[in-house]
Amino acid sequence: MKVTNWKLLSFCPVSVTGFLVLMSCGGVIADEMASFWGGKVQWAAPTNILVRSGSPTNAVRLGVLFEIDRSDLSRRQAGCHLFLRNDSTNNMMFVLPDEDQLLAISLSDERGNVIRKTSRGKAAGAPLPTTKRADPKKSDKLKRVWLRPKNGTWFLAFNLTDYFKLEKPGKYHLDLEQRLYILTDDWTLKGVILPKAAVEIEIK
Repeated sequence: MKVTNWKLLSFCPVSVTGFLVLMSCGGVIADEMASFWGGKVQWAAPTNILVRSGSPTNAVRLGVLFEIDRSDLSRRQAGCHLFLRNDSTNNMMFVLPDEDQLLAISLSDERGNVIRKTSRGKAAGAPLPTTKRADPKKSDKLKRVWLRPKNGTWFLAFNLTDYFKLEKPGKYHLDLEQRLYILTDDWTLKGVILPKAAVEIEIK
């Protein structure tokens, strides 16, 4: 599967140019997806988030899958897939920020040398507002991610070569920091930054 930039995955089974269909998956299915693409879903540490005032604290974590078997630098292909997992017994819903605020990302080689970013890579990781007002009249425009209890969701796919100036195959260290919004009852979007995921990858 070729991915060229952040591909947000939506629950809506409709045809939208550049978008993929969201899958809700538990750990077993996530492992099956990892087997299909090559590699293994690597999960970051969980974080406790109070989704609703007075409700139990929920645990959510970021998972990263790199397409080991399908990476091919000669074809500029180095696909990554991101998952969110809900370890709690409560339903959860998040809103995705704008593309430049969605994910902070960095890459270094096995010697620790930082890999230079493309213009798109430099734009990624813009500051996420602590709070932001949502317009109830435009609620259908919000990019929502729903997480069922004790379940995970595949929600984003992208190509590392669009964000980094990769010049040779080898082993690399990838750091990702996922940003999300929580939508409150008064239509306030509250920014949340998940614990960083650190992933060792090999690009062929």
